[in-house]
Amino acid sequence: MDKLEPALRIKKTLDLWRAKYFFARLGGAALECAGLALWLSETGRLALGWSWIVVIGTVLTFALGWLLGPVLDKPQIKTPQP
Repeated sequence: MDKLEPALRIKKTLDLWRAKYFFARLGGAALECAGLALWLSETGRLALGWSWIVVIGTVLTFALGWLLGPVLDKPQIKTPQP
């Protein structure tokens, strides 16, 4: 067993968690923007119909799925069993 193997395994795990954290924050920001657009639309400050909010939400959902697919579908690193 190589001495660097456990360190590389930890680094890969941390990189995966950093990517998940980044995309979770990105998703949260998108949700806040969608909530703001909905609120502005309901209060009459933004002339945006409900149908456009649905279209924008659908496009964002598919875009996030396309971007996150390669990151989240990576095989998980399994620890060796003694």
